[in-house]
This record gives sequence, structure tokens and C-alpha cells, in this order.
Amino acid sequence: MADEHGYRSLAVFGSVAREEAGPDSDIDLLVDPPSGVGMFEFLRFKEQVERVLGRRVDLISWGGLKPRIDDDIRREAVML
Repeated sequence: MADEHGYRSLAVFGSVAREEAGPDSDIDLLVDPPSGVGMFEFLRFKEQVERVLGRRVDLISWGGLKPRIDDDIRREAVML
């Protein structure tokens, strides 16, 4: 699905990456969206992923990570 929409570098982080997720856990995903994707399209993709997975999803762009602040996220990210 990500490929169909031009999203690359898909990775999971958080409780799913640490194998600590429970039945109500959300799924934290990092993506590299295609060039020119606006917020509306980004949110629509997030909703599509939620429907497919049947879970809440936190979708974050790799470009949205801040140096030093988000180093833990980068370290635990598991590429899909």
C-alpha cells in the first residue's frame, strides 16, 4: 500500500518495535512521503493505513524528526 502511494522508508517504532504492544496499542510508523504531499493527503494515507491494520496509527515523517530530541525514535525504528 505504501508503494502504491509513493511512500518510502517505512519503519515501525514504539511499543510495536519493542515487542511490547498490547491489544489496544497504537502503531507508530515513520514514513518518507512523496515529494509535494500536503497535510490533507498525509492524513488520508494515515486513515487508510488505520483501516487496513484495524488499529490507531501515529504516522510521522522522517523529515519531521528533530535532531537529538528524537534520537530514541531513530534508534528503535525497525525498517519494514
